[in-house]
Amino acid sequence: AIAETYWQLHAQDSTAWTLELDVRRPEVIGRTVAEVAKRLPAGVQIAAIQRLGINTIPQPTTRFVEGDDVLVIGSANVIEGAREVFGPVIEPVILEHPQGLEYLRVFVSRPAVVGRTIAELRISETLGASVVNLRRGDAELHARPSLALETGDRIGLMTQRSNFPTVRTFFGNSMRSTAEVSYVSLGIGIVL
Repeated sequence: AIAETYWQLHAQDSTAWTLELDVRRPEVIGRTVAEVAKRLPAGVQIAAIQRLGINTIPQPTTRFVEGDDVLVIGSANVIEGAREVFGPVIEPVILEHPQGLEYLRVFVSRPAVVGRTIAELRISETLGASVVNLRRGDAELHARPSLALETGDRIGLMTQRSNFPTVRTFFGNSMRSTAEVSYVSLGIGIVL
């Protein structure tokens, strides 16, 4: 599972990158994830935090403590800006030792989530998961908060294995709905 998580996060296309950083900047210490996220360059997101050797999914209300390690994900042209916000790059500890956090990719098919943005779904609060990437067709997209989900998207998340069934149910995780024929739409199309 550790090797698969590491591979999944590092097998992204050249526009997506991960960095692990040591939280050292005084302007970050004591601030919440929500406050610090506003300081990050557009396109960079906080995927996980390690504190005292324990990996967690960041919540908007989580406060940073000096010495936290943070996993950030973003496009190659902006992710270096996260270093200026948090502190120096460190050797991968969260990815090398995920301690229960695992990568899960699910298929978006549930109508209640289709058309809604990642931010609207409040995934970290409701599912205890962190979105790390999104695949639409053959394109790997940066899973920015303003990105609206479409039927057929494959969304990659970091979460505890015990959350897998809940996450799968939340997103639908079924290709069947995309393969079903809508006879009403077909009939209207024939008439027109």
